Amino acid sequence: MDKDIVLLEAPSNLGLKQLEPDVEPGTRKAPDVLKELGLFDAIRAVERFRVEAPKFWDDTENLIGVRCADAIAAYSLSLADGVEAIVRNDQFPLVVGGDCSILLGSMLGAHRVTETSLLFIDGHTDFYLPSQSGTAGAAGMDLALATGWGPECLTNLEGRTPL
Repeated sequence: MDKDIVLLEAPSNLGLKQLEPDVEPGTRKAPDVLKELGLFDAIRAVERFRVEAPKFWDDTENLIGVRCADAIAAYSLSLADGVEAIVRNDQFPLVVGGDCSILLGSMLGAHRVTETSLLFIDGHTDFYLPSQSGTAGAAGMDLALATGWGPECLTNLEGRTPL
């Protein structure tokens, strides 16, 4: 049975580190660029929603080895609400971000409704633990976090671990 596709934009860059002082990572622009390139029409999405992320800051005072951990956790809950609503409506959520930390909210939203599985394809392993990461960016830890490895505030969202 084919499901209608709903495009869910997640323009977050909270999981990244600034590469240059005072230059915000540009991954938050990805949904807008893909929109301009015609993604919505190309996939024949029936609707498009957007979950705005908190403003980026270069969190250099993280105490648990993950930059912006509290903001990522809060954003993951908001993103999960969007994914959950789409899944409950028997539609297919296509989440377009931002950085890889949006995996947490995407998996949480699906996990609220049904058992989930993940086919993970990326250019990197994304399985760093905070102690292994040179940047403390959740975008390089998202797969580890989603599978229950890392700080509890990100691995045990709503008492659901692994996602």
